[in-house]
Amino acid sequence: MNLFTFNSNQSIACKSIIIFIILFITYNLILLLLKPSITTTMNQWQSNVIAAEEYIYENKNCPYVIVGSSLSATIDLPGLDYWNLAFAGGNSMTGLDIIIKSNATPKYVLYETNVFQKPDNNFTKDLLSPILWKIKSSIPSFRKKYQPLNIMFYLLDSFARRLKSATNKPAGQSINAAPSNENKTLTPELNSQDSLTEILIHKQFEDYQKLPDEKANELLFSKLKDAINILKERNIKVIFFEMPIHYELVDLPYPKHLREKFFENFPKDNHIWLDHRVDKKYKSIDGVHLDPPSAHQFSREIAQDVNKMIEK
Repeated sequence: MNLFTFNSNQSIACKSIIIFIILFITYNLILLLLKPSITTTMNQWQSNVIAAEEYIYENKNCPYVIVGSSLSATIDLPGLDYWNLAFAGGNSMTGLDIIIKSNATPKYVLYETNVFQKPDNNFTKDLLSPILWKIKSSIPSFRKKYQPLNIMFYLLDSFARRLKSATNKPAGQSINAAPSNENKTLTPELNSQDSLTEILIHKQFEDYQKLPDEKANELLFSKLKDAINILKERNIKVIFFEMPIHYELVDLPYPKHLREKFFENFPKDNHIWLDHRVDKKYKSIDGVHLDPPSAHQFSREIAQDVNKMIEK
């Protein structure tokens, strides 16, 4: 009886393993053949991982790569073959680190200068683990975007969006990125208007009063120079650009100081810079993040600038 039970359990276990292997192989073959586009993720961190993995395993040959923070995460380059490695909650140094450590060789790297912080080493370490790199290169289901739970979430979210497609409400109130009255000044009271957008601007106003630690910044600029030298050895050109922000935040201590330091370390006479823009066309949702129409407008203009630069 015990022997029969043992053999029966062993048979069930073997069948389960065989079924799992068949399903696993079938699922990966479907992914390799169809390459479904996953546009919805469960959280910000997962979105960052997916963007990085898609670059490393599928788009490393893109000639143009954007590196930056959440400010430039919505930017594209219409008409150009590009990839965006700007991470929400991240910074340009992390994207640069991924390009270097993945041995990618784009022709141009567009470097956002608004947020200057050290790279997220934990993020890149997990992403570029040698063993996982080989596994993910061959087996797509090990990548974040193709994990079954994420695909189920994407399908449910897509279905929910279709149900709500009739009610197309704007995501948030936009605010002008340029003045309608030249004599108007931003104050902590923000003209006593109690709105979410003005509260967010006020928060940025406070944050931008603080200067970064000078020693830490100098060390970071030194690391950035080393990284750019590595890119130069690979014949990769770096294009610096600053994202538009609310006009009354532009010359506050932090952004002004950071801008001057970038110009000091990477002078315009021997580095490529796209013109800094403060324009009434651009609107934001919180003072620093462009709303979708403005992001689209800025994307077109920055792509035009890059094209003109290449044609010279």
